[in-house]
Amino acid sequence: MDRTVRRHHRGRDDRRSLAGAARHRAQRRPRADHPLRVGDAVLVGPHTHLNGTTVEDEVFIATGASMFPGSRAGQGCELWAVQEPLDFPGTVYGVARGTSMREIIRRQCAAYGPSAGQP
Repeated sequence: MDRTVRRHHRGRDDRRSLAGAARHRAQRRPRADHPLRVGDAVLVGPHTHLNGTTVEDEVFIATGASMFPGSRAGQGCELWAVQEPLDFPGTVYGVARGTSMREIIRRQCAAYGPSAGQP
């Protein structure tokens, strides 16, 4: 099953995952010669720029990262050089480092989803 939504922005292909999560002010832009492709279980931090790039499944892109046309983030990679020494997963999500992005996003959906807090 194709788990992406195709949107056209000024005639450009923009593929976005149904299972990804993008934070406040994350900018996503396709290019005519470099479509934007975002896989499943991708977490994109705030103030991030995704510009004509391919982001494969289960990728973490930290706050303020920029990906330029033609770039690629392979499955399971983490783009967070400055923040890596911090215990970001433990502090922000209450999980151990190495917890899969699918599990983190599942927990986020459960915590912030429409039925969160309802019996």
